[in-house]
Amino acid sequence: MVRGADWSKKSNKWRARLKHNYREYVAGYFDTVAEPEQAIIDLRNKLFTHNDEDRQEAPRKAA
Repeated sequence: MVRGADWSKKSNKWRARLKHNYREYVAGYFDTVAEPEQAIIDLRNKLFTHNDEDRQEAPRKAA
């Protein structure tokens, strides 16, 4: 199971969502449970600037 993903009975799809400052943000609806993971990470990085858990470093170039 992916943190922030739940099943939407209304759309019969997996919903990617999170809450920030008492507001709910939906990152999208997906067919499989694995798909919303990257959408949630991207939305967390946008909203939670202090979120080190989901930050991904860019690959470094060899000098």
